[in-house]
Amino acid sequence: MTFKFLLFAFPHSLHIIRDSRYAIQNGWRLDDISLCLSGNIAVSGHNHRTYQSHVCIYGSTVDNSDSRDKPTLLYHKQFTDKVSWLPRYISFIKPNSTEIVTCRDDEVQVIDYNRDAVLRSRKVNGDTRCLSVSESQIFIGLSGLDIVNIYDNDLNRIKSIRMNLPLYRLGFSWIEKLYRPSWDIAATADRLYVCTGLYVSKVFVCSQDSGSVRTAYTTGRWKVRGIAVNTELGLTAVLCEGNTGQKQIIFYPLSKNKSFLNVNVESGVEKIRISDKGRIVTGNRTTGEVKIYNVVSSGIPKV
Repeated sequence: MTFKFLLFAFPHSLHIIRDSRYAIQNGWRLDDISLCLSGNIAVSGHNHRTYQSHVCIYGSTVDNSDSRDKPTLLYHKQFTDKVSWLPRYISFIKPNSTEIVTCRDDEVQVIDYNRDAVLRSRKVNGDTRCLSVSESQIFIGLSGLDIVNIYDNDLNRIKSIRMNLPLYRLGFSWIEKLYRPSWDIAATADRLYVCTGLYVSKVFVCSQDSGSVRTAYTTGRWKVRGIAVNTELGLTAVLCEGNTGQKQIIFYPLSKNKSFLNVNVESGVEKIRISDKGRIVTGNRTTGEVKIYNVVSSGIPKV
């Protein structure tokens, strides 16, 4: 089937956000990005040479403008942590709220960046490996590649899901302890889309009720490195890596294991997100750049 549309406009609707204070020459790495309905972007990172990490909130124009001007830095907070090597993760909690949740190592915090105040904090049983928010619930993946804790906005634990991932049935649990991958999850109202980070060519989908797992998407020779889902648009974006380090974003309709577009991105891209109007946001770990690509949402095939 031939789709007669231009899904991406390269490079005309492209923004680049880069705060030179946290560039690679100072040892900083971009860890995570999150989008808000207001158009703001949250960016987190850490310095692998020190015990410092940080979060930044930019007053962005993700969905409201095609201006290429650098967005205004609204908020910056720096942390001194117990470890130097683990990433810091970040997410907005509600669509237009000034509250963000951030985690690193075994600590989770909810911060109101408008008031520069830590509202809530708690310890978790393990190292945090990934973070997602859906329906005002907070999903945190822990070390071990098979456990996700679900919290409410007050950081009260609702439940813990132990996923029956195929890698564990095959006895690969030791890899996680050795490799310490940053795996990725994308939460929807009733499911978790899981990227293990262990160079497999599958995205798994997990039931939040039972923890049962099945394969959602297969990517052929490309190894899955990240995942982003937008249920309103019915769109899934999968970040993949080839054998020589090249990277692509592969797009799928939400409920169908058949891709309809592949787009090359820089090899340093580690995080991808989808805005509510269908723009794709990428975060480059090594350069600290966040790029925003314009997507024509009407071009997404209907299932």
